[in-house]
Amino acid sequence: MLDARSLGAPVATLRAPGFRAGAPPCTAALGPDAKHAAAGSADGTVCVWEVEGAGGRVVRTLGTGGGAAPTAVAWSPQGATLAVADRGGGVSPWAPAVDGGGGGARGAGGGGC
Repeated sequence: MLDARSLGAPVATLRAPGFRAGAPPCTAALGPDAKHAAAGSADGTVCVWEVEGAGGRVVRTLGTGGGAAPTAVAWSPQGATLAVADRGGGVSPWAPAVDGGGGGARGAGGGGC
């Protein structure tokens, strides 16, 4: 992640075991709360990170893997919904519930996350 105001050195590098960027081009998105980020993995899942702290941590994995690789993600202005576009031409809304609830997501550690 870069601070676009200064375009200086990265402020954080988010990693997860097995995570590989979904497909070129693949975008990541910082949530409107600036506390969460999301990006698609090549296995068809989407990782949601909590970005505070050193390197962040995966708090949710969306999807089950095996689907089309995500190419873009975008948060709603309130941060309650994450739209995911994939190589197959689909766009899926998710409610990642990063506060610990359910919402169609599963906990950290699944898929490429």
